[in-house]
Amino acid sequence: MARTEAFVRDELGDARGFSLDSPKSRAPKIAALREAALPRAAGVPGRVAG
Repeated sequence: MARTEAFVRDELGDARGFSLDSPKSRAPKIAALREAALPRAAGVPGRVAG
């Protein structure tokens, strides 16, 4: 067991049993990416062409 603990600590760094990542934590970044991907109408921020 000690060898495994040493490997995880020394080679992997962070080996948490849980993740800080969740759909809720990703929502703001996804919204920003979607906003950035929308086409713009005549250079007006937030307006979709069409």
